[in-house]
Amino acid sequence: MVNVSVHGRQLRCEVVSDFGRLQELCLEWTRLWNSDSQAEIFQTPEWAIAWWRCFGDGRTLCSLVVFAEDEVIGIVPLAKRRGVIQFLGVPQADYADIICEEKWAQEVLAVAFKTLRESLTGWGECVWQHLSKDSRVMRYYRALPRQVLGNLHCLPTEGYQTILLQENRDAVLRSLLGKKHTRRRRNKLQKAGQVQFRHLQTLHAAGTCLDDFFHHHIRRQEAIGKQSVYAAPESRQFIRTLFAKLGSAARSGVLELDGRPLAWYIGFQVNGKFLLYQHTFDVDASDYTPGELLLWNLFEYARDNVAREFDFGSGNELYKNRFANYSRETFSLFIEPSGLKGRVRGLAREAQVHLLPPLREVQQIAKSHRTTLRAFRSIRKWVLSMRHWVRRGKGKGAVPGQKLHQKKEKSDDSVWRKRLPDVFASETPHAGEGNSVVSHHSDFR
Repeated sequence: MVNVSVHGRQLRCEVVSDFGRLQELCLEWTRLWNSDSQAEIFQTPEWAIAWWRCFGDGRTLCSLVVFAEDEVIGIVPLAKRRGVIQFLGVPQADYADIICEEKWAQEVLAVAFKTLRESLTGWGECVWQHLSKDSRVMRYYRALPRQVLGNLHCLPTEGYQTILLQENRDAVLRSLLGKKHTRRRRNKLQKAGQVQFRHLQTLHAAGTCLDDFFHHHIRRQEAIGKQSVYAAPESRQFIRTLFAKLGSAARSGVLELDGRPLAWYIGFQVNGKFLLYQHTFDVDASDYTPGELLLWNLFEYARDNVAREFDFGSGNELYKNRFANYSRETFSLFIEPSGLKGRVRGLAREAQVHLLPPLREVQQIAKSHRTTLRAFRSIRKWVLSMRHWVRRGKGKGAVPGQKLHQKKEKSDDSVWRKRLPDVFASETPHAGEGNSVVSHHSDFR
């Protein structure tokens, strides 16, 4: 336990290694979280509890709780795995941060870093990922003592695309809902039958939706030669546990045609912000771009129910650029231990700090040639999809070419026609990993 004196008050930091002890502090944790009007869902105790139950195996809890005398003033939820300390809840959390009142942020950080260096052992590196530029860590860490800053290295990772609604809110939403391309897609789907979009209000209804969501997320990933994270039972259980614990803050919904589900979403809404955590669709209905129409219905929902922001979360998929009006930069903060290994790692991080800016410029140039990039990705996706269908045909003892031809004849006039699974007809989504050590969107979405 580390003790320091700040402004005449004695601060102490307790290292919590028993999750039961952390749960005992839930009321204090919630109080601190509520003190921030823009706090993220990912820093709630409910998120931490659900995550630990599903992903805690193989990890050692090493969270830090800072007290001013007997009052809890800050919580830094951390866990260690294979010698690396990270925020509890990542990579599944899109945003990470310390939990404290604004007035104590600098002191909580200072005591936390002092505790990391002096009281925690058996770690080779501490990596704080998914820090937005607005997080308390990013706003206050530069004011730490020089001897502490010498062991810290901050690297930019990626920009999260979002829609800020506070200024010109009505105009922004009118523009989103009035896109001609989306209206044409809506008209096409409406001509095919009765279209309905349902937000699922009860836990039972959400549970049924989640089962379909997992199934179709797995199918969609298979169609492009990837494995869905929801093939793992702990990932499915994590989402179910979240919905049970978060209540109305967890949102889900489904887009249907004549009662047949086409697309699903899961998201979170707190403090005037809606975060679209993940969405998927039935690949058999990809001709109708159900992903885009799902987004249109969510924008319509935001018009009446979201005050501050519509956040697409982590990942730099191309489709997000069509709708976002702001890119929120995120960072990873690396804390190196004392000693030779720490100095060696620090030198490597210093090199990264200098090399990243020119690499990011090259990436921006590449992104500017979007037509070429889309063509390349479309070709790659077509090859992966064809390989998937060939393998599937061989596995069933059918001639691949004949199987595809027969399927096309049977379903030329049907919404359930097999095509390349794509969110938008004109774009190929790409799960970007950015420069972070772990990209949540590519690994978990």
